Amino acid sequence: MLPLESFRIFPVAASAAFLMIISSIAPVLGLESKDPGAYRIMQTDLAHGPSVLWLSKDFVSMSYPNLHLIYRCLGPECKVVGLNTKLRRVKIASYDTWPLTEMKDRLIVKDRISRRPTTRFGLQAVDLTFSVKPMDSYVSKSEFIYRNGADRSMVCDRLEITQARPPVNLSSRQIAFLRWIYAVPQLEGVLLRRVNVFKNGKRHTVVDTGACLRTRIPDSESKLPDGYTRVSRLSELRGEKEIANDFATMMGDLMLEPTRKEPDPR
Repeated sequence: MLPLESFRIFPVAASAAFLMIISSIAPVLGLESKDPGAYRIMQTDLAHGPSVLWLSKDFVSMSYPNLHLIYRCLGPECKVVGLNTKLRRVKIASYDTWPLTEMKDRLIVKDRISRRPTTRFGLQAVDLTFSVKPMDSYVSKSEFIYRNGADRSMVCDRLEITQARPPVNLSSRQIAFLRWIYAVPQLEGVLLRRVNVFKNGKRHTVVDTGACLRTRIPDSESKLPDGYTRVSRLSELRGEKEIANDFATMMGDLMLEPTRKEPDPR
């Protein structure tokens, strides 16, 4: 180390040397000033299976591989794009015309929201707990055929949510897009975990996060594919008619009477 006298005698040289040292170790300490880049957040959704959330300054995207669906919020103007990679359909709309306020399962808060600061994946986060107007669970809806009357009446009346401060600056429109994606109008950041709690003590983890990675957005994620048919309604994009037809065909096959066997003449 330089003796203290050197700093007194050569203040300019000492200052320059100090700046050189700081600049050399800045990349290691993460002190450099640069764009935080993009983040990929790997999640699991109880209703939809695995999902991938991409976040960057002008790009928010949520993909559901099992459903072949991708929803994107693009550019400063927040143009919203929906893709169905199986049916090769695309819906493109401006922020003002996309039904971001339409949520199938609105969360109606009954009491005040309890907040507790925490951290997840190195991100500042907060745990929220609040009572909601009783609603049916995802599991009850998806398995209603196989449940008895008592199980079908099971409803959720409390939610536990962990939301993180976005690792990149998101606009109010991008936050609104995330609220629509997760169907949580109270969301103020990135949803990391959601647990539905029932009066009987049962708990269903609806959304959970497995990893949050800093990365680059692949070109395939940020470009619109060729050869897609443009549709105007979300039901067309999701292929709801095709899904209903497939379900009807499946139920018809299950309910067909087996071929009667001719009695043995002996």
